[in-house]
Amino acid sequence: MYNFKMEVLNMNYFMLIIVSLCTILLSGCSKGKHMESINDLLKEINTSRVSSHEVIDDLSRFIYNFNKDEIGLSNEDIDLLTEYDMNSLDEKFNPYRQITKVQAIKDVDYLFDFLKYSYAPYTFFGGDQIFNNAKFSTINTINEINADTLTAEYFSDILIDNLNFIQDAHFSINGHQLVDKKYYFHNDELEFLLDPRKGYYTYIDNIRYYLKDIDNRKKYDDYLKLSINKEGDLIYYLGKVQSLGQTLTLNVKLFDEDNREILKTIKLKEAKILDIENDKVFNEKIEGNIPIISLRTMVEKENNTIFIETPSVINQYPISIIDIRGNSGGQDTLGIKWFTNFTGESPKKICTTATLYSKVNSYITEKYLQNIDTDYDDEYIKEIIENEKQKIESNINQWGISLGSNTKIKNNNIIFVLVDKRTASSGESFVEFLYNLENIVFVGTNTGGVTLSDRYVEGRLYSSKINFQFGRVLSIYDEKIHKEGVGFFPDIWVGDNDTLERVLLLVNKYTRK
Repeated sequence: MYNFKMEVLNMNYFMLIIVSLCTILLSGCSKGKHMESINDLLKEINTSRVSSHEVIDDLSRFIYNFNKDEIGLSNEDIDLLTEYDMNSLDEKFNPYRQITKVQAIKDVDYLFDFLKYSYAPYTFFGGDQIFNNAKFSTINTINEINADTLTAEYFSDILIDNLNFIQDAHFSINGHQLVDKKYYFHNDELEFLLDPRKGYYTYIDNIRYYLKDIDNRKKYDDYLKLSINKEGDLIYYLGKVQSLGQTLTLNVKLFDEDNREILKTIKLKEAKILDIENDKVFNEKIEGNIPIISLRTMVEKENNTIFIETPSVINQYPISIIDIRGNSGGQDTLGIKWFTNFTGESPKKICTTATLYSKVNSYITEKYLQNIDTDYDDEYIKEIIENEKQKIESNINQWGISLGSNTKIKNNNIIFVLVDKRTASSGESFVEFLYNLENIVFVGTNTGGVTLSDRYVEGRLYSSKINFQFGRVLSIYDEKIHKEGVGFFPDIWVGDNDTLERVLLLVNKYTRK
């Protein structure tokens, strides 16, 4: 039962809010283009978002062409690598454990065989040629050690060094992710506005200065991020998405009306992350006729499954906020159910996915299903389990392909969705479900970029006890929209952790006009 107070809004108020907010969104997102109606908003933002990405419909160059009866690994080898007692001291990883070079090389053989027959992005990252080169390089490094043994930690480092071409945020060796993550860095010192004729400008000591170049580059649009200042105004701040450890300063050249130039050295700071440690997993409230719904995990728990019922509340209000900052994932089912309840139809991802139902993976799935209760009331879960059983019974190597979509879906409610770098995995799947939905405004920073694969296999090498983790799914996106380690970009960038407060100020300011 919701504790929301359900209020009846008359249609005039509803339309006033939408038109007012659309006006300010258009003034920012359109970068100076003149628009006269809400239809212009739908055409410029909604249609632009949908048409901005290509659906990849041919995955043949990304997936391995298996012989359908090829075994790969024996069931005994799979058991050896995936069945272990997590509480056994002998099975725990000990960085100082000494293993022989022969044992290390045997572990290498196990790992690379497992990857070939179970890891879906195997061909995406180069296939046999690249992985065999990495395998031989690993073995050569081990053989060059001037001793008969090496520590498990050193062996782990060798594996990481030779597998760092795998830019997959779900792939890990001993919990170490190899993907190069990109973060948002920004500076809120200079507030820029846009003159359609003269370009971006700012005020310094009450003097208007126009932007000439950034780091001597005339093409600087990528540095100007539409944002919200602390007063709730839509403006532009300087920002950049980059790896940690790169240059964090920009040389900004400006000129005034008399063509006098000044040079400003702008230091960028990493975007702040909202502290959600003490937050409830799910929370809901009404503030100023705006429902604010926060969800910090996609793991289905008793206290957050109520999230799937919130569309009935959102539909009562012209504007709502869904806060999924810090939501690092769980299962896609929560987002799927929410979307279905809100729109009346199942969500479509914008990526095309390939799932590897190899004989190795089917054996792993079969063991998993034997150890869980499969008597679910949930029809969606039942369908998944039935599909898995059919693949197991067929007992051949095969791929399951699901094409993405860029078809827009009608939605009359404006929903601000708050995201940050820790919005990842199934949290990003929810972002993806909303991507083709009209009138969705993403606010915050780029997301985690954890969508290329999944976490399907969790194993441990026999001698070294090194943990490894990887997936059986390959998701291919148009890289203009999403890239692993980078994530989805928001429509409005906010680098501080007061994103919610700024959105409320924005809405309140422009719905009063």
